[in-house]
Amino acid sequence: MSSKIGEMVWFDIPVNDFERSKVFYSELLGWQFELMGPDYWLIKVDKEPIGGLKKSRTAITDETEMPILYFKVDRLDPAVRRIKSLGGTLIGERMDIPNNMGCFHLFRDKDKNLLGLWAQS
Repeated sequence: MSSKIGEMVWFDIPVNDFERSKVFYSELLGWQFELMGPDYWLIKVDKEPIGGLKKSRTAITDETEMPILYFKVDRLDPAVRRIKSLGGTLIGERMDIPNNMGCFHLFRDKDKNLLGLWAQS
């Protein structure tokens, strides 16, 4: 994944019905999909991963889960410390992605937007 610090590098779209969503996005944008687990499908363009479909924890309405954008940082742990010092709220724990695909941490900014930071290590 070659990108610049601060650039959006990933997204997750919460869905209730994987098959319906896969048909919709493959026909709309030409996306291909690869199963990564019971609750996650990798989205690919020209065999390159660009994001994912994740199983929504609830019925999706206008006030519930939304897509999550992930932004690249040089190193995850110092950036996570900055989130806390700037008044953001960490969500869950650091997640290491299998197959040396990096790591990420979710957080909410001061306006309660759910975002993620991603780093190679």
